[in-house]
Parts: sequence; C-alpha cells; structure tokens
Amino acid sequence: MTQPDQPGYREPSTPTAAAPWNPRAVLAFKLSLASVLLVPAFMLLLPLLHVAGIRSREIALLAVAMIALASLASLYLGYRGARSGLDVRREVPSHPVAERGRSLATAAVPLGILGVAMQLFGFLFACLVLPVIGRGRQVRHLGRPALPPLQPDGSWASQPIVLHVDPASREDLAARWRENGRTEHASVAAFARLTLDLLGLGAPPPLVAAAQRDALDEVRHAELCFALARAIDGRAVSPGAFPEAAHLPSLSRVRVVALASLAVDSLIDGAINEGVSARLAAAVALRCEEGAFRDALKTIAADEGRHAAHGWDVVEWCVAEGGAPVLHALHGALSGLPRSARERLPTAADEGSWERWGIHGHALEAESYARTLDDARRRVQRLG
Repeated sequence: MTQPDQPGYREPSTPTAAAPWNPRAVLAFKLSLASVLLVPAFMLLLPLLHVAGIRSREIALLAVAMIALASLASLYLGYRGARSGLDVRREVPSHPVAERGRSLATAAVPLGILGVAMQLFGFLFACLVLPVIGRGRQVRHLGRPALPPLQPDGSWASQPIVLHVDPASREDLAARWRENGRTEHASVAAFARLTLDLLGLGAPPPLVAAAQRDALDEVRHAELCFALARAIDGRAVSPGAFPEAAHLPSLSRVRVVALASLAVDSLIDGAINEGVSARLAAAVALRCEEGAFRDALKTIAADEGRHAAHGWDVVEWCVAEGGAPVLHALHGALSGLPRSARERLPTAADEGSWERWGIHGHALEAESYARTLDDARRRVQRLG
C-alpha cells in the first residue's frame, strides 16, 4: 500500500455533492415553458368536449372563455419568464454553485419572448378577422374585407341562365348574389397575393400552382354569381375597378414572422373560411329548387373544398419550415376565434327561406362554421 511519504502518493478525493440548481433560473425556465404550452393544453378541451358529445352553447362558450383566459395567462407567464431569466443573467454569483442553472435562465429569455410574441400575433390576427369570417380568402384593409364597386357592365355576367324566381324577392335576391360575386371577385386578388407570398418564401411548385388554379376558380365563381343575379332581375352589372387589389401588404422580411403570418392567414381565410363556404354551398345545393342554382353551388362547393385543402397544405408547409414559432401563432389565432360567427344576411334569408334559391340561412351557417372550426382545432392540435 502506498504511504504518504512515498512517490506517487495522492490524497484520496472526497466525493462532492452536485451543485444545486439556481432556483430563480429554474423558475424562469418553467414560466417561459408554461407560456408556450398553456394555450395548446387548454385547446385540448374542445376535442374532448366534441368526443364527449357536449355541444350546448353554454359549455362551448365556457370552453372558449377558458382558452381566451389561457391566452392572457400565457402572455403574462411569458413576460415573467423572460424578465426573470434576464434578472438571473444579470446577477453576479456569490458562489460558484450559483452558476449552475444560468444556461436555463438564458434559454428562458427567448422562450418567454417567443411565447408572448407568437401567441399575441395569432390572437390579434384572429380578433381582426373575427367579425367577417365565412367567405373564403379576402382582400383586407385593417382586418376588414375590401370589395370592388359595381358598375353597369355585362362583362362578368355574360353566361346565359334562365331562372324562375318569386317576383317579390327578385331585387333583394339579385343584390345578394351580386354581393357573393363581389367576394368571389376579391378572392381572385387574394389568391394572387398568396401566389406572390409563396414564391417569396420559396414554396414548392405544387403549392404555387394550386394558388394559381384557385384564382382561376374564383374568376369562374364570380362570373357565375353575377350571371345568376342578371338572370334574376335582368340587370347587367359587373365589378368595377378595384385599386385595393394592387396595394396588398407584403410579408415581413423576417422569415419566421412571414411564415407565421402566412400560416395564420391560410388557417383562417383558407382552411376555415373556404371550408365553411364549401360546406354551405354543398348543403344549400341539396335544398335548391332551381337547377341553375343547384349546378352553380355544386361547382362552387367542389372548388372551395379544394381551396380549403390547399389552405391546409400551406399551413403544414409553414409549420415544417418555421417550427415552434409558427405553431404558437396558429394556437394563438385559434384562441382568438369565436365559437360562432354570423354573416350579414338579408332579413328575408335569415330563417332559411332563400335556401331554395341558393342563399343560406343563419342556422345552416352556424352549423357549418362550428363543424369546420372543431375540425380545425383538432387538426392544429395534431400538428403539435
């Protein structure tokens, strides 16, 4: 046995306990992580309610209210986590063991900021479009849809259609179909903007090509709507100059922000709004008495369903490219959407009496929106 006075002798080492974590750093990290996970966790409530068969308005409103509160709590936790992380990083450790956990504090800062920024981004976007949901992709100004003016011109109403409609309802019914035509016309510009955004972000050819096809579909839809209106009241009216279409805002130069913006836009205007339009058109087509209305709505339903699928393709591509920040924005957007939405309809159409002429009522709209929104929540939840 080697003795202390012999060459090569070393004092036996005394085992040391692992240095404890800096409790403030751990807290900062937990707060930031909670800010990122809180809203997705609460959003699990909606699929669970759906599976359980709970569909009453009171329960649904309670679930949405809880998600809204979770969004606010997420903002607070993200702020606290980032602030605490910065405080820990500024501390001068009084003992070497206090260094352990400073990496957690460092991670807590961007994580907290990310949770706040993306949840807030998605939530605010959803709140802007909340009052006007339901008619597919739109040109928006400060969140409100911009539509082209009308002018005496038959260029968008040239398809020959013969209809038999109650004379007392002709004027209002034709006006409603022209309003539908205006939204379809505006969607052409929205899809053109989508094409440019996809090209700017380097999207694959199938996504770009689909956006181009969708725009051409909207041209046909607009022509159908204006032709139906002309067949109802005999007036040759078409959309006029639409300068707003030439001044649509472009995406941010910060790639992750641009991806999040495109994903949220495609979720709400594409996947949800186009999905609602497809459901409505398909359902109303079954209730139409006139073949011309029925045929037009069948065409629109098939096309809008494909547009909704394309919207989901864009969402999934943005998530694959942008990762967690894009997902946070999507969750924030969903938390800002209402459980129900109402499109402005003529009083005569409110109870569904115009569905025989291709104009949906509020009950059918509410059902289509609720089902589409439930599907969207489940699908985003599966994304992460």
